[in-house]
Amino acid sequence: MKRICIFLILITLAGCVAQNPPQLEKVEPENTELSVNEGNPIEFSCKAADPDTEELTYTWYVNDEVVSDTYWYDFDMPEGEYVITVEVSDGTNAVSHRWDVTVSNSPDFEKVQGKLEVIRGLIFLNPVTIVVIDRDQLRENLRKDMEEERADFVTEQKLFEALHVWDPDEDLYQTYLDLLTNEVASYYDTEDHTFYEVVDPGTPIAYREFVASHELIHALQDQYHYLDEDFENDDEHQAFLCVVEGDAMFHQYKYLDEMTLQEQMDLINYIRTLDLQMINPFLENMLMIRYDLGLEFITFMSGSGLEPIYEKLPLSTEQVMHPEKYLTYENPVPVTIPTLVGWENRIENVFGEAVLMTILKEHISEQTALDAAAGWGGDRYRYSEKGEEYLLVVNTLWDTEMDAGEFYDAYYDYSVSWSGNTLKKIGDSIYETPTGFLAFIQKGKQVVIVESDSLEAVQQALSIMGFSLFLI
Repeated sequence: MKRICIFLILITLAGCVAQNPPQLEKVEPENTELSVNEGNPIEFSCKAADPDTEELTYTWYVNDEVVSDTYWYDFDMPEGEYVITVEVSDGTNAVSHRWDVTVSNSPDFEKVQGKLEVIRGLIFLNPVTIVVIDRDQLRENLRKDMEEERADFVTEQKLFEALHVWDPDEDLYQTYLDLLTNEVASYYDTEDHTFYEVVDPGTPIAYREFVASHELIHALQDQYHYLDEDFENDDEHQAFLCVVEGDAMFHQYKYLDEMTLQEQMDLINYIRTLDLQMINPFLENMLMIRYDLGLEFITFMSGSGLEPIYEKLPLSTEQVMHPEKYLTYENPVPVTIPTLVGWENRIENVFGEAVLMTILKEHISEQTALDAAAGWGGDRYRYSEKGEEYLLVVNTLWDTEMDAGEFYDAYYDYSVSWSGNTLKKIGDSIYETPTGFLAFIQKGKQVVIVESDSLEAVQQALSIMGFSLFLI
């Protein structure tokens, strides 16, 4: 009986001694040191075998914390350093494998540039300098740039006040600075050829790469000298900005189509969390001209390629808003305003169809403003001062008398609206308003608007332009 017991014990001990540990047959990824951008998951997996049993257990650890008990694990963690370990056990013995993972919170700009080269059809000629800044630094950069033009902001505010699209109690310079600080996602500086990436806390990689795709298109434009242009007037410059921003937006959305479904979801979910304050509707509408109209224009023209557009740029926002007029190259009509002796010219330029439409829709419906600005042929405005008095003269020409009449009627309704329906007619096409005196006259295809806090100034301006109007 003792021999039987000893024999059984020997068998049991022999079984324990002979049991083999699990063997790792395949682990993925093969590299044990990994770097990944935040938001890009890593799929880990392990395949093991044991000749003594099929009862194997898998345990995954991230920095010694258990995260999974299957043969695979999807790693998706925020920025930081991580140790990923898988342990395989047969109940008695265990084997393990380790990976060291670095998660970075920075976009893969090389990937973005590579995709853009295919999408846009242009190769980056030089590396793009990229500087990461926060909103405080953005504001400081903007302030330095804008401070050089502080006097221009003062004059422009007076012009906007004379047009009744700006509250005199608001400071245009400060409002503009606040708006840009609040809403600029990033920007490309053509002077130092640098992409300034504005990064807010918690911004996902997908959003940063999406924004970068826009600014890197500007870098391409810069490298191919598409931005080296001079302009005759503000409307021609605005048309150019429509091309530049429309090009960037069109291909930014092309880049969006190339993003993974997960990246698109991360992007959309983040955008939904943004709580942008409305700083000033008029300024925002003025800024959006180049983006909204530009995207429509480039989308329309994209079928025939974009490089010819840079070789023959649109000369007016009319050509941008009505691409058929660009294709026939319907040029703006030059318009002049005679000089009024004794008045100091503060600002003189061209509004153009897009800006006239934007001004009008501050006090009348958007559709009415759009219809009224259509048929634009050319314009010129001048804002002057003499002592404490101001004088605004706007001279416009239209394609037809009907177009001129439509603008005339719209501007009358516009004036009735801003004045609170208090226009008081005091002569032929001359009105007294809460802020002074206003005249608007149609003569064939021409519409002239004159406004001042001096009735004598209005009459003098009309006189040198060939209009003799009498008071009641």
